[in-house]
Amino acid sequence: MRGTVETWVNSQWKYLAAPGQLSVEINTLKCLRNFFHHHQELLNTVRLIPTTGMPISTDLLFLCLIPSEAVEAAIAQSQDRFRSAVRDACQETFHWYGSVVNINPCIFNFGMAAFERLTEANVQMTGDAANRLRASYEMEEEEGHSHFVDGRIATSAATMSQLLSEIARTGVGR
Repeated sequence: MRGTVETWVNSQWKYLAAPGQLSVEINTLKCLRNFFHHHQELLNTVRLIPTTGMPISTDLLFLCLIPSEAVEAAIAQSQDRFRSAVRDACQETFHWYGSVVNINPCIFNFGMAAFERLTEANVQMTGDAANRLRASYEMEEEEGHSHFVDGRIATSAATMSQLLSEIARTGVGR
């Protein structure tokens, strides 16, 4: 007997996303993954920076900064016929600040969307991390908060691009 299989992810640019699929997020992250896998060492390019004590305001505890030239190179390596869609998706899901791009909001929101889909499908998630995530999710539900983040950064200390460029250049965090 043959049945149908539903997927939450469409990881190919040539297929349009069905409602509820995570295509935009997975494809932008896949674009970067392919680039780093084939061209650069990820650890020497990406900066994971704690926001505590920094002169910024954001709804995430960490920034995940990549040089904008690396994201542009990742977009440029995509197939010609999909490059426009790749660029639009990266512009939509990543936050661009001059010479650096913060990809953490995309990663966070993809993880939250995946958690929701797994919960809806009654997939059992166990362990302390799963229990903490579930408790946080339920608290957000009760308080009427969104489970997703905007991830934009605000500061009054300097222009955003100067501040993040300096953070990425000096390698604070990691």
